[in-house]
Amino acid sequence: MIRFRWSVSSLGHDAGFVFLLAVLLAVLPACRSTARARAQVEKGNQYFAQKQFAAAESEYHQAIQINPDFADAYYRLGLLQIQQEHPTAASQSFAHAVDLDPKNLDARLHLGDLQVASTQYAEAHQQAEAVLKQDGTNAGAHRLLGQVALHEMQYIAAENELKQAIDLDSRDPQTYEVLGLTQLLDAEYGAAEKSFQTAVDVKPDDPETYINLANFYKGQNAPDRAEHVLQQGIAKLPAAVELPVALAGLYVERNRTPEAKHLLDGVEADANSYPDGRRAVANFYLDNGDAASALDRFRDLVIKNENDQAAAKKVAECYLQLGRWQDATQWIDQHNKNSKDADFNLLRARSDLGAFRLREAAAELQSLIKDSPDLPAVYFYMAQVDSAQEQAAQAQQALTEALRLQPGYLPALLDLGNLSLQQNNANAALAYASQVIATSFWVADAHVIAGSSYLLQGDLNQAQRAFELAAGLNPRSPAAQEHLGRVLGMRGNYADAEKAYEAALAIAPDYAPALSGLAGILEKEGKTKQANVRIDRQIAAQPRAFQLYVAKAEFCIAQKDWTCAEHSYQQTLAVNSYYVNGYLALAHIYAATNRPQGMIQAYEAARTKFPEYLPTYLLLAQVYEYVGNVDRARQTYQDALKVDPNSYQSMSNLALLDADHGGSLSDALEFAQRAKAEEPDDAGVNDTLGWVYYKQGLYRTAVQILEPVVARNPQVAKFQFHLGMAYLAAGQPTQAHTSLQTALQSGLSGEDARSAQEALQKTGS
Repeated sequence: MIRFRWSVSSLGHDAGFVFLLAVLLAVLPACRSTARARAQVEKGNQYFAQKQFAAAESEYHQAIQINPDFADAYYRLGLLQIQQEHPTAASQSFAHAVDLDPKNLDARLHLGDLQVASTQYAEAHQQAEAVLKQDGTNAGAHRLLGQVALHEMQYIAAENELKQAIDLDSRDPQTYEVLGLTQLLDAEYGAAEKSFQTAVDVKPDDPETYINLANFYKGQNAPDRAEHVLQQGIAKLPAAVELPVALAGLYVERNRTPEAKHLLDGVEADANSYPDGRRAVANFYLDNGDAASALDRFRDLVIKNENDQAAAKKVAECYLQLGRWQDATQWIDQHNKNSKDADFNLLRARSDLGAFRLREAAAELQSLIKDSPDLPAVYFYMAQVDSAQEQAAQAQQALTEALRLQPGYLPALLDLGNLSLQQNNANAALAYASQVIATSFWVADAHVIAGSSYLLQGDLNQAQRAFELAAGLNPRSPAAQEHLGRVLGMRGNYADAEKAYEAALAIAPDYAPALSGLAGILEKEGKTKQANVRIDRQIAAQPRAFQLYVAKAEFCIAQKDWTCAEHSYQQTLAVNSYYVNGYLALAHIYAATNRPQGMIQAYEAARTKFPEYLPTYLLLAQVYEYVGNVDRARQTYQDALKVDPNSYQSMSNLALLDADHGGSLSDALEFAQRAKAEEPDDAGVNDTLGWVYYKQGLYRTAVQILEPVVARNPQVAKFQFHLGMAYLAAGQPTQAHTSLQTALQSGLSGEDARSAQEALQKTGS
């Protein structure tokens, strides 16, 4: 029998014993649950060390179920989620770990790193300060403060913090790498080189240090030095598969493809040094655009181990990159047996998107949002569906939601940058590019976006530097060379512009923007015939590249050679019948040559081929209205609403059609109001609603709605016309006169122009 010795002065002996026994009984299960949870975590750690990540994750989750307050389980789970590249989940796990154990400084630093990557700079700064409050000599905290300052582009402050970190711990390679990036962004190239080299010196057994130094030399257009560094790394770390793969990438960038293949073949053959070499090589081919070579290797991995889900998903990715939509769908259905794997379901949605099955893609993505609301990639691909439907506002909203879920999410930032460029918003595009550059300097696409932003701002010097840097970072990027050609052409340096465009075509012979740019330069030099010959030569070399026929058609349109343009688009569709813009472009050619029946045939062909592509319905309905077939126009808008019942454009256009052509005004009002409910601030929707009220005789209501529309869009002739007619009917002839005159001066045409002229006579003009 165990005897306990206690003294509780305020209680009697019996009461004290009962109280303390109750406390003991409460504590014992907690101790046991902590011990059980710790045992699960230790098992998870063993699996983690063996790279059995799924098993490790299961053990960590079991530990949390046993004891939800066991901080170490959350911490270990966060480390695993970083390894799995799930930063949002890792942030949540580290935040739990810190809440439960504020003294876990490593958890705070990991959380701070993730917050920096997600642009949560104030929060990261707080984590660093919390660490320094407990440990004033913590080098990691100063490194974190340096990262925050770097991302806020405070380079001097960043260097000061990073140098303090080095003074406290001179053996941390990451600090030297962050310092090198800071110096690189501050144009201190010599200092940056020294910092990246020091990272190698202090940790020569880390392959990433060699790769980062090689990337620095690539950015400085010193490929020989980059090659030497990688070869050094291979000699030092003969079992690090990342290094020969990185060297193969450098060879490919420098058009030394046979050497790259020889190196990769050696990696695959040496199973002793590289036990997972085949997977690494497969990923290399996939990342470098050779999905066919990657496909064979990933399929072999699945054949060897049918439970290798990672390889099975890569097979589906290969099919998607090859445009083999049906094969992708069949493979996914075969390996996603319970249809519950979010990654497979996302791949399925992408297959539907690629095949232009937009409704199915949207439904799959909506289902994923319901089941896995924290996946930023789902919103990213929802944005692609919106973009395919030419719904830029919805696409931007989806990308913003992806960033809310995972601030700093690279694909969303790059897409938002490109969307901003399409909207001529240089400042926004540059801001998105700068976020990427601060976290992932080596991503060439970010520098292309930055350069394009500078172009919009008219800063040709900065633009050229950005494009040259992009080309240095990725010499295999046709976009970098093509944009460089563009800025050189704007400078009037036509000879070098031609060289840049030719370099882009040498990298990617089917890269149409480079061919269009080259033809444009030749035309500026008065070499129109030579430009035409150059386009034909490229097409002859790449007869299955439909994009080149598009470039030819656009060149012909610029020359107003409609026959040539029509023939080129017909060739485009013969090569790729899924190119929806080919049908629309043909319709535009028929419009330019006053062939409305040809327009109808082109749009009907597009609608038949792509029954879920909403813009085709809207354009087709407008043509039917133009030729006077109001019933077919109305039916087409109604068909559009079957495709998308919430399409505000379809509802607004249908309301306007009924208002202008003797349809039901009550139906017109219902459609206009529904459209406004969907897009309350859209100018066209509000114009339609005001016009319907005018047609119903509610003139003052019409004026109240139309006035702000015209105030924000004074250049739109139709808006001015509608407001002028409403003013006249409401007994405001002076205002009516001004609006109607403005409408005619702004290009009002057709029946509306005749109505405006008659109305002006009534105003006494």
